[in-house]
Amino acid sequence: MRSEHFPRPGETISGSDFQQIPGGKGANQAVAAARWGGHVKMVGRVGEDAFARSLREGLRDAGVDVEAVESTSGSSGAAVISVDSQGENAITVVPGANGRLTAEDVERCAGAIAAADALLVQLETPVEAVVRAVELAKSHGVLTVLDPAPAPTSPLPRELMSVDILTPNQTEAAALCGVSAADPLAAAGVTERLRALGARRVALKMGRHGAYFDDGDLSFYSPAYDVDVVDTTAAGDAFSAALAVGFASQLGSVPSIRLACAAGSLAASHRGAQPAMPCREDAQRLCQEQEVVWIDEPTVGMLGDIRVGVGSVVRETEYEVEGRAMRGPACFIAPETGGDQLVGSGSRFALDADQWRVAVVEPPRDGRPGSATFQRVRSSQPVKSR
Repeated sequence: MRSEHFPRPGETISGSDFQQIPGGKGANQAVAAARWGGHVKMVGRVGEDAFARSLREGLRDAGVDVEAVESTSGSSGAAVISVDSQGENAITVVPGANGRLTAEDVERCAGAIAAADALLVQLETPVEAVVRAVELAKSHGVLTVLDPAPAPTSPLPRELMSVDILTPNQTEAAALCGVSAADPLAAAGVTERLRALGARRVALKMGRHGAYFDDGDLSFYSPAYDVDVVDTTAAGDAFSAALAVGFASQLGSVPSIRLACAAGSLAASHRGAQPAMPCREDAQRLCQEQEVVWIDEPTVGMLGDIRVGVGSVVRETEYEVEGRAMRGPACFIAPETGGDQLVGSGSRFALDADQWRVAVVEPPRDGRPGSATFQRVRSSQPVKSR
């Protein structure tokens, strides 16, 4: 349901829209992975109620194998999702049949898990069942991906923290390691803590800020795409599913993260959950329209006629963005014609027919060189400030 703002305790407000849409994190991710080109089999439970048939049909219509989705007495899992005028959401989940998925249910699907390229799990089902699925996958060398949502209220078992890829959002990351990342410059400290807890790779979802990836050897920030945000409900599910398919396809870290960010952005530009899941072709098109370039010190990169050097010139300084005085890390952009133009995170500059946005500038830290991330914004697209 939609409203201008979320109600405060004791407050009654009027809403503007109400819809019943098939959802659930596992189901959303299954649909997203199928639309991404994956051959998907879902393990789960639905109740014996009016929702069960539509849930199964929605998965089947998306190309998901539902043979292992069993029926159980009682209600199906459900969620009440409120969306405000900014597209942000607040979700209350009632597990229903999802809460009765057992390790024995998972064991019956051991053959399918062993034959998979990737296992994608989340926490809307009992932890014991999730742990058994991860154990089976690891025993057969299957890539394991955990989206730790809903945010855990107690420490997760080591088996879950040591997955191949952990994909928390900022709230879930704080629940797992006790530290939050309000912006991209704080993300590195959070991902390092999560890796110290066992995760091999961490893809930290940061909403409108994009995502930060860290595998110990490679770490980078990937900005979100410039879209009209309508509903962020399923953005994280689209991200995690696209990332799982990308890594399972041996696509590589950088293109997998970029496409996952595109998937999340596209999902946020539509209403609903499963109906909002994009296909790979749309995400690839968005990646091409809003290209991203990383420049790392001591490399000096060329963006058309503009040379970008980052490293020793990255420092805490004062600069001006769109007439506003700012202070923070910044980098120099030196046109070949001579002269330096100082820019900071969030500022934009024109180059040929395109516009570039400085998505983030990360200063040198703990012996690491500084870096900058630039995102192309096509001149045919409206330039929006976030």
